[in-house]
Amino acid sequence: MRNLLLIFTIILTAIPFIYVANPACGAEAYTIGIEDELSISVLEQPSLNSTVAVGPDGTITLPQPLGTMNAEGFTRSELEEAIAQKLSPYFVGGVNASVQIAQYNSRKITVLGAVGSPGTKSYAKIPFLMKILADAGGLTANADKTNIKVFSADGVKPTRIINLQQLLTDSHPAWPKLSSNDILYIPDIPPPAPQEVPPVTPTPKVATPTPPAAAQEQPASKVILHVLGQVSGNFSFETPPSLPNLLAQVGIPDQPDLLRQIKVIREDGTLWIVNMEKYIATGDASLLPKLQSGDLIYIPQTSLPQLMHVTLLGAVGSPGNVPIDQPTSLLDILAQAGGVSPDADVKQVQITRETQDFIETITVNLQETTLFVQPGDKIWVPRKTSTILRTTFDILRDALIVYGTIRVLTP
Repeated sequence: MRNLLLIFTIILTAIPFIYVANPACGAEAYTIGIEDELSISVLEQPSLNSTVAVGPDGTITLPQPLGTMNAEGFTRSELEEAIAQKLSPYFVGGVNASVQIAQYNSRKITVLGAVGSPGTKSYAKIPFLMKILADAGGLTANADKTNIKVFSADGVKPTRIINLQQLLTDSHPAWPKLSSNDILYIPDIPPPAPQEVPPVTPTPKVATPTPPAAAQEQPASKVILHVLGQVSGNFSFETPPSLPNLLAQVGIPDQPDLLRQIKVIREDGTLWIVNMEKYIATGDASLLPKLQSGDLIYIPQTSLPQLMHVTLLGAVGSPGNVPIDQPTSLLDILAQAGGVSPDADVKQVQITRETQDFIETITVNLQETTLFVQPGDKIWVPRKTSTILRTTFDILRDALIVYGTIRVLTP
């Protein structure tokens, strides 16, 4: 029996160490790109806290004295260091700057054609081709798996053709690597060629005179344009409209940077990236491709944030979910959860952030700094090791008293 109690004591004593998290575990350096949304906070000067998007030129604009700063190509820690260095002349004793990725928008793949849910998908890291197709709702039953086209975002690189059917049957397939902002177009299987019908000898009959004009009349063919993005659908016209006329009917993006990214894709793989902002400013018609039936027109759309929450666990007053719809100070979140418990270890608060491709763990010392959390984060406030050990030994003490009492009462 004493051996069993000894083993029980060792197991309980080891419990606190099971939950010690390694801050570096799962962390991966992410390079900031254009259109990423950043949440920036400065502990020493909260008026500098901002949520900004990286512009087309790779810069962000922050309150003075920071002003305009380069952000594209930086990691979070590198941008934190650049902000702290720029503020160092104004603060004695150093600056604690925090940069968080509020939304990953710079790495996108646009999927068009024969898929369940066409559109643009954002990723922290461009994934495997099959993962992208799954995110787009999978291929339709009529999708041509042998002729998937890949267009580069700049329209300069040659169009690539992927034979997915062959890749799925090869024993050692060479899966293609996709790049940020690539466009995947999955066409439908072409209809079979019409079969020749043997000529039928007509039965002679008396010809009925028909006016020549009526004999030449044929039904007019429709011009069909496929629009995806901000507005999705097939639009029919008697004659091919100009791109401005089409946009006037279906709607145009309300952000200038999106006006520069309207894409026109022809069935033969030809791609145009149209700068409508420049056309509106100059009226230069040479900037516009002439539309024809079967063209795909992709109109970018602005993604709206969805109401989400953060989850709090451990030594807080009211563990559970706290709803937020934008990056929020960690201290505000803890206050909404009833604050931390007296035995909380505020030097080892763990924040876990999950993305499509990796899990990032951040350790925060509330006595030194704080940061902004974003929707979906999970916050764990551990208890102090001494408190857990004291509780463990209290349990052991009570167990030994009960065991001793049973031995005394047992004849």
